[in-house]
Amino acid sequence: MPIETNLRYFTVYKITNLLNGKYYIGAHATEFLEDDYMGSGKLIQKAIKKHGKCNFKKEILHICETEFEMYEIEKSLVVLNSNTYNMAPGGRGGVYSILSRKGIPHSEESKIKMRNSALGKHTGSKNGNYGRIFPEETRKKMSEKQSKLWEVTFPDKSKKIIKNLKRFCLDNNLDLSSMHQVANKKNRKQHKGFSCKSLGGV
Repeated sequence: MPIETNLRYFTVYKITNLLNGKYYIGAHATEFLEDDYMGSGKLIQKAIKKHGKCNFKKEILHICETEFEMYEIEKSLVVLNSNTYNMAPGGRGGVYSILSRKGIPHSEESKIKMRNSALGKHTGSKNGNYGRIFPEETRKKMSEKQSKLWEVTFPDKSKKIIKNLKRFCLDNNLDLSSMHQVANKKNRKQHKGFSCKSLGGV
C-alpha cells in the first residue's frame, strides 16, 4: 500500500521579550516547525516592531495531534495580566478581543474564520529560529508524529495505509477534525462514509 508524506504540526508556542520578560502564548498550525511565524496579536506585533525581532525568543511548548487539542492547551496556558501580550483568553487578539470585551457575541462561523486567518501566514526556513535545537520532549513528539501511520477505510470498505491524514482529507474533500473524531471514537463512527484509525509508529 502506498504511503503518503508531508505533515502538518499543531503547535502551542511562547514568545518572550528578552528585554522586559513579557511574553505571548499562541497557537499555530504549520508544515515547518522552523518557520518565522511570530504571532498575530496586535500587542506582540507592536512590541516586535518597537524592540526588534532579535530581542524576542520563540519556543515551542507543545506539539499536538489535533487542532482542537492545540487550542485547548493554548487556552489553558494564556494568562491575561500586565506581564503578557495576550489580549483574549484563547490567545486570539485584535478584533476578536475588542468586540468580545464590548459584549458583542460571535457566531461559531466567525470564530472559526478569525482563528483560521492566523494560520499559515508566515512560513520559510530562513529566519531567526532556523537551526535551533528543540527540547528532548519536543523532538520525541516530532519523531512520533513523523512515524505515525493511519489505516483509512473507504465507503466501499476498501482500506489504505497513509502517513499524512491531512493531505488525504484535502485530496478527498474531507474535514480533518471530523476524521480525528472518528479515529478517537468521539461520537462519530464515520465521516462521509470514511473511517480511520491510528496504527501508531512505523
